[in-house]
Amino acid sequence: MHSKFSHYLSIVAEQFGFRKGMSTENASCKLTDSVFKSLNHRMHGRGIFCDLVKTQGCRSHEVSLAKLHFSGIQGTGANWFISYLTENVTKII
Repeated sequence: MHSKFSHYLSIVAEQFGFRKGMSTENASCKLTDSVFKSLNHRMHGRGIFCDLVKTQGCRSHEVSLAKLHFSGIQGTGANWFISYLTENVTKII
């Protein structure tokens, strides 16, 4: 499924979660490096830290499925996601 859908999904370089070989350790190293570079150049630094642990449960499945449809995922691929999220294989977006 990864090879079938990976071209629909874009992941930015700054995203550390859900990427092979990336971890919170990589994110911490990048943050620390950025802070030290700013300090070395006598610049100010700012950060916003959000705890997004439970965010997946906040979005309805209908919204997620609509976003997949908008991204071009339809037919059998859409039914696969629908089956996973709602256990209803017969529904087609």
